[in-house]
Amino acid sequence: MKKLAFSMCMIMALMAIFGLAMPEQAHALVMADYYGRSLLLDMPNSEGLLYAYDQLVEGVEQSLAEIAVKDETHSLTVDELTMVYDLYRFDHAEHFWLGQTYQYAHHVEQDRDVATKFIPSYIMQGQALADAKVAFGAKIDEILATVPEGMGAYAIEKHLHDTLTGMTAYVIDAPNAHNAYGALVEGQAVCEGYAKAFQCLLQRSDIQSFIVTGWSRGVGHAWNIVRINGKYYHTDPTWADQESEVYYSYFNVPTSKISLDHDIAPTVYPLPECTSEEASYQTKEGYTLPSDYATQPDITDRLGEKLQESDFRLRLFYDGDSTAFINWIDSHIVDIATAAGVSGGFRYGYTTLSSEYIIFIQKDCTHEYDNENDETCNLCGEVSHHYIWVVDTPPTEDSFGVCHEECRICHTIRHENTQIDKLVHAEHMIFHPASPATCQSEGHIAYYTCTNCNRHYLDKAGMVEPDSIIIPVDANSHVGGTRTEGYQAGSAEQDGYTGDVYCEGCDAKLSQGSPIHIHAAKDTLYQTNETMHWQLCRCGEMVNLANHAWDEGREVTAATMYAEGERQFSCDCGATLAEPIPKLKPTTKGEALAFPLPDFHSQMTGVEVDGVVLDATCYTLSADGKTIHLTSDYLATLAKGEHNIRLRFGEDTLEATFETEIPQNPLLALGIPQEYVVIGGVLLLAVVLLAILIGRAKKR
Repeated sequence: MKKLAFSMCMIMALMAIFGLAMPEQAHALVMADYYGRSLLLDMPNSEGLLYAYDQLVEGVEQSLAEIAVKDETHSLTVDELTMVYDLYRFDHAEHFWLGQTYQYAHHVEQDRDVATKFIPSYIMQGQALADAKVAFGAKIDEILATVPEGMGAYAIEKHLHDTLTGMTAYVIDAPNAHNAYGALVEGQAVCEGYAKAFQCLLQRSDIQSFIVTGWSRGVGHAWNIVRINGKYYHTDPTWADQESEVYYSYFNVPTSKISLDHDIAPTVYPLPECTSEEASYQTKEGYTLPSDYATQPDITDRLGEKLQESDFRLRLFYDGDSTAFINWIDSHIVDIATAAGVSGGFRYGYTTLSSEYIIFIQKDCTHEYDNENDETCNLCGEVSHHYIWVVDTPPTEDSFGVCHEECRICHTIRHENTQIDKLVHAEHMIFHPASPATCQSEGHIAYYTCTNCNRHYLDKAGMVEPDSIIIPVDANSHVGGTRTEGYQAGSAEQDGYTGDVYCEGCDAKLSQGSPIHIHAAKDTLYQTNETMHWQLCRCGEMVNLANHAWDEGREVTAATMYAEGERQFSCDCGATLAEPIPKLKPTTKGEALAFPLPDFHSQMTGVEVDGVVLDATCYTLSADGKTIHLTSDYLATLAKGEHNIRLRFGEDTLEATFETEIPQNPLLALGIPQEYVVIGGVLLLAVVLLAILIGRAKKR
């Protein structure tokens, strides 16, 4: 049976890459060589996409519980994060401890559903993971050490391909069936584990590989795209591993050939174009049978020579009618064996996968037994007799045939001269092509039915009857489509659920759903600080985060000469901001300054300006006792600029500032009365005029 079992992950997950796990396993590829990452370079918002990709690589490498995918300069949408995650996990299979489910945090920002955090799950942690990384790295180093020096990329790939298929068994329920650790360390995996392990080995050998998912004959499947000498090819290591045989039908083939029985899952990103057959096994090492082989007179001789050259195990490729080719081989095997130099008795057989056939011939052992009851050959070790019917005289539709049973090991004969019925079946045979079993129904092998006797046969001549034609129901071969149950849309008030996926054919549960969480404000209340406001989601995450938008403000308290006022600004979130309004500061150009007194003041007991107590000549008090005036004479004594005035009311004081804009009269500053200053000025002017007159008189 070909191995096609495959579990589709719950929320997009085939998973990731290897050697980054430990410094000693440094990956041969540099980051720019990963196919998935290289696609992001040419996409819109490339910087945001690359930032998220690199964050995922580093975060999973450190087994972080939450990985930031947004910062002050980089962001991406939820849809972009989903694409980036797919490219990351199909690039990085060395991260075998990454689980198959994840969550993310997001919020709406300028009409975009922006992802903020990626929340992965892990299947290994702590000391168990540390030990697993050591074992994983050691196994890869062990395998790479077997690669001979000087090999080219194709030879290295084939060596690693054969090593992997030789050491791994296909086990559906293995504990790590879906990751590279299961294939390489535990030796058990399904297609996903095969593909991831192959990618790890290739990329450590500096050969780029990307994982592809899809279906093969109706079953979920995964395989690799490999770059050899600059060209891309499909390689499927799972199908290559057929128990005792390794096949190359799917080794480095183009998309046109893999698509014959593989369906590639749709992606939102482009896959590499695989059009070349230059590095396929069939081109490099295989023997391709010509389409007109049956008409070529020397074909049996050539096949015999090829068989002999290949140590009687010929691998060839043929794209034509498989049934007709096998029937031709059956009827010409003696001629082919003779051309290969085989004489005497021999056994032959063949196996096939897709267009690849392996034909083998084994000369009969002469077999020696201790006695007639001994069932083990002393020469070859085969056990017991293996009887087959040997036709002595073939039957026809007009005559009976004769046959006997002969052990194919020791040639012991029994049931000699057994009569074979006339060929009454041949003209009544109906061929039934093989039908695979599914989860709903049994299948059957390819067989013939004789409408004359209603018996089943494996051959058209009606010579061999099968033990059974039935293939039991295959619980892993799901058909009939899928359905989703339990879906519930998420809302701001409660989480939703993606729903569980079931097979329509057998009702088997294929995948478990996961919660849908929508980040939204749980109520209308805002949380604030000095510069920003936000609301809280039910999960505690901040949403609707923004800077305060202040209005033009309103005057709450008017400023006076003695006290500051206050202006208050408001934001729609309810936050307020208070700013002081400076005290009023009167200015004089020489005129007297008035300072109103508050209604509640007690008897004024003194006035100070700039700390100097004024006498009563420097100010006046209004008749109603509500205003004090600094006289212009006094103001003229002050220096130009700002001054402080303090009014005393017993123990209480009022303080204000004022400003003068006239230069200070130095005489007044000395305390000389104003009238004396005026008289002195007049006398000085008279002296100056008299001096001028006397000077003119002398000149005459």
